[in-house]
Amino acid sequence: MSDTFDARTENSAEASVANPPAATEQTAAEQQLSFCFIASMLSEVYEHELEVELDERKQKEIEKLGPLGRGD
Repeated sequence: MSDTFDARTENSAEASVANPPAATEQTAAEQQLSFCFIASMLSEVYEHELEVELDERKQKEIEKLGPLGRGD
């Protein structure tokens, strides 16, 4: 009887490797969600950096034009 039990245990181990349980699939989905969240945050940071750079360029142009909008 122990031979039958061992064979079933081996078969179930092989099956779980071939067809991972739903927990593994959930983990993969969670990893993908985490990746999307990080990518979104990086995108927001990059967008903010571009806005800051644009504001700095605008300020430099304003300073070049002088107080009345004319070149000095």
